[in-house]
Amino acid sequence: MEELTFQKIIEELETMPVVDSVSMMHILSISDELRQLITWMIRKNRFQDEELANYLGLDSSHARKLLFTMMYKGVIKEAESDERKSASDEDDLNPTEYQTNIRIAPRYRVHKDITDIFDD
Repeated sequence: MEELTFQKIIEELETMPVVDSVSMMHILSISDELRQLITWMIRKNRFQDEELANYLGLDSSHARKLLFTMMYKGVIKEAESDERKSASDEDDLNPTEYQTNIRIAPRYRVHKDITDIFDD
């Protein structure tokens, strides 16, 4: 990723409001570069900072800056661990994983006899 594109993404993230989670409407209203990055994250499901750095062609410090900015804004979050860790030194063996923090709208079920409801 070019430095100019990286700066553009960081600047766009900094102008975004802090949210609990991101809706699909948020994703549709952002720049192509940021949307492509979030799409990669969604497809990946879980990713580590090194994977992000490799994908974007960034050094690890730039990747971490991007991750922390995205976490602060509510775009991503730390992935919940599948296993309970008992020892604190296991954290070094299991690097932090991240995932997108997308809010999925609930599916609404329409009553099969909806016309009966409106006829009353």
